[in-house]
Amino acid sequence: MADKKTPDEGAVEKTGRWVADLAEKVMVNGVGPVTGSVAWAEDRLSRRQGTGYRAPDDNERRSPEDMKDDIDAVIARLIKESVAAAGAQGFITGLGGLITAGVTIPANVAASITVNMRMAGSIAHLRGWDIREPPPT
Repeated sequence: MADKKTPDEGAVEKTGRWVADLAEKVMVNGVGPVTGSVAWAEDRLSRRQGTGYRAPDDNERRSPEDMKDDIDAVIARLIKESVAAAGAQGFITGLGGLITAGVTIPANVAASITVNMRMAGSIAHLRGWDIREPPPT
């Protein structure tokens, strides 16, 4: 993904590299108990479609356009789950108040980024994008 850092690399470049690395980890593989974007999206789509579900590598899988209603419903669910997860982790990290703010604020930011990256990757996957490929320029 990204090259090793150079000695004259600035804070913006370091932050950009960190975000890109985190995005790859979260979206493709998942982090800790958080599954990757594709696995999460496909799990929710399979629940929605039931016995009519076909995996992405199945030749009988319909196109995203043909599954529009199912995909729209799954995306709405993914957004609701992400909002709930972000709210819960925000509440939990806020419990310590000012005493623990030095630790909990960075944890809250990292957790929010993780939740939102997974959601964005899931939506992109369901809309037909390959999240393992870099976006077109």
